[in-house]
Amino acid sequence: MLEVRLESVVPNRSWGWSMNMLAPNVVDPETVSQLPEAELVRWRVDMGSKLASWPESEGALGRLKLPVQPFLGCLGVAPPRGQAISTTTSGVYGGNMDFSGFTSGVVCYFPVFAEGALFHLGDGHAVQGDGELLGTGIEISMDVRLSFRIHKDRAIDWPRGETDTHLFCIGNARPLDQAFQHATSEMFRWLQQDYHLTAQETSLLLGQAAEYQIANLYNPAYSVACKIQKLYLFEICSISRG
Repeated sequence: MLEVRLESVVPNRSWGWSMNMLAPNVVDPETVSQLPEAELVRWRVDMGSKLASWPESEGALGRLKLPVQPFLGCLGVAPPRGQAISTTTSGVYGGNMDFSGFTSGVVCYFPVFAEGALFHLGDGHAVQGDGELLGTGIEISMDVRLSFRIHKDRAIDWPRGETDTHLFCIGNARPLDQAFQHATSEMFRWLQQDYHLTAQETSLLLGQAAEYQIANLYNPAYSVACKIQKLYLFEICSISRG
């Protein structure tokens, strides 16, 4: 297992771009004809105020200020079985997941399938809503600082991550329910392996406390994050010690 610490993920320029129309696959078929003509939109990204805006707008959105929440849309290791797979998609190895949780301070875990892991990253976003509904976030270049650690005695099946408040697992697949299943199954295994819960205890905890986030519905493989608050796990560990 490869551990990757995202020490710092920071935009390094004052502008980014996005598309201006919802992706046709995220709306009803009869709505597609109502979408605007596809164009690029240039956004101002002010890292002083940590706000993004659309200065060219002459309408209501000209007053809109969005909080900048930088993250990496694409990160992972080499795929299994010696495959060469486009970074437009994702899989068990990670890849183009577009999960907004891959931001500064997060610790990520990846299964390793090739000697040296062959870690890759890119696709910086200053802002993006869940689902990557435009097929883009606010795309921007980044300065990124990382640290790595190899866990030779650990094996996992899907990408995992950890923040100050949550554990999360990412499933990448299409259709959407398969991505959901992969993410849930990986969390099911993680809670039993590291927190020594039984299958019943894990099921009950996930059934009442799991949180889900649709990372993208645009790429060839959709991405879903299954999350659990660490608070519950701290309580469980305290009860076990008591």
